[in-house]
Amino acid sequence: MEKASVANGSLADLRVINSTQSTEACVWFPLKFPVTVSCDKLQIFDEAVERFIFNQPKEWLSHVDCRPSAVKHDEGCIDCVGKKLAHLCWLAS
Repeated sequence: MEKASVANGSLADLRVINSTQSTEACVWFPLKFPVTVSCDKLQIFDEAVERFIFNQPKEWLSHVDCRPSAVKHDEGCIDCVGKKLAHLCWLAS
């Protein structure tokens, strides 16, 4: 087991998780797609993420969703948010 010492000040902006009590975390991550992306390509991406999570059962519980959060025509992109449920038990060891 690796251990490290860090100054309290370096942890000030971070969130500390007690993974022995929070073994299932909700992980949100931002994504950007071009406005021109087709629904078929988004569905292929979503299915690939689902397969990845299914193949990593020790780390991930489930793929909850991936949905658009904003359409930015001036930037030419669609902001999306993905939500996954993760096992954090590996952090407790």
